[in-house]
Amino acid sequence: MNRKKWLFGFFSLFCVGLFAPTAFAFSEDYHSPFFFETSGGDRYGVGESPVAPSETKGDLVIAGHTVVISKDVQEDLAAFGQNITVSGNIWGDARIVGQVITVSGTIGGHLAVAGQMITVDEGGGSGKIVGDLLATGQQLSIYTPVEGNVTISAEKVFIASPIGGDAHIVAQKVEFGEQGRIAGTLTLTAPKNTIPEGKAGNTIFHERTFHGKHDPKNILSEMFSGVHLSILITSLLVGLLLCWKMPLFSVSYGAIGKEKPFISLGIGFLVLFLTPIASLFFLPLFPIFLLVFFSYCAFLVFSYITSGFLLGAALVPLKKNPSFGKLFGSFAAGVGTIFVLGSLPYFGSFFTFLVFCAAMGSLVQVKKDILSALRKAKKI
Repeated sequence: MNRKKWLFGFFSLFCVGLFAPTAFAFSEDYHSPFFFETSGGDRYGVGESPVAPSETKGDLVIAGHTVVISKDVQEDLAAFGQNITVSGNIWGDARIVGQVITVSGTIGGHLAVAGQMITVDEGGGSGKIVGDLLATGQQLSIYTPVEGNVTISAEKVFIASPIGGDAHIVAQKVEFGEQGRIAGTLTLTAPKNTIPEGKAGNTIFHERTFHGKHDPKNILSEMFSGVHLSILITSLLVGLLLCWKMPLFSVSYGAIGKEKPFISLGIGFLVLFLTPIASLFFLPLFPIFLLVFFSYCAFLVFSYITSGFLLGAALVPLKKNPSFGKLFGSFAAGVGTIFVLGSLPYFGSFFTFLVFCAAMGSLVQVKKDILSALRKAKKI
């Protein structure tokens, strides 16, 4: 019975890994969000249009196509999606990745945001960013006062509110509104210096022309395409289910990659290139060949969408038996890092490939450890 459970579990994971991205990308009926709340008040939500039902007393991690956060979050926020609106107050740090992003509440800590069209707007209220602002996007508009420093990389930047600290801006075009002013030093990298007199305490200008595939517009358009966002959301959904239903597997998966990164990478290379060659020996037995081929494809997809466990274990160290919140938070940090760094030209593809190979190697080692444990228990 236990053997059947294991086989069914692995088969289910393979099926999810193979079909989930396509099903999620083309389904129009997926509207019911999954919400989990820990004893510490943290919340984790995934769905087509997830909405937190009330104030979140701890951290909030949320992902979906259209994400609306209208209630306050007492601690940190991590939001992923295509259209994201934050009108509630976030009293900790906020990390937001999306395509069209609007932030109109107060951010009590730092705000890190990556998107195509970003608007930081107080909406006529008393909103502000208490900490620093880190932003990358195609078009960024800032209407909310920022008390800390600002670091921006975008095609177009519009500043209509005071910046209390220093500003580092890389952009093709920078404009200031009537109330826009930088109290500290502005370090500007742009084709030409268009900063009006008196808008910055001091200005350091570096001339640079953007063109070709390194243009922020082209990079961000690729990053926030429908395919990339569907893979991101599918990864978070599958990771959430694994953290909930198979926490020991999830911890072991990340721990092996962290403890034996080069061994995992080597095994991953061998699996990636030798398995297709080995499968050719089954070509005369066509049904077996198809089984091996589809299992291999499912293994590749599953490794790719769950590779966040490896990077997450390195970014957020976990104890032997972490809580669900810490485990999923570590995975979400890994997935977000892969999503952002993987979109960079040249380096991104190489980085994603290495993490992907290490994930395959770690999965092989986890499977080997599980089989060894079952043999010792004389269950197989």
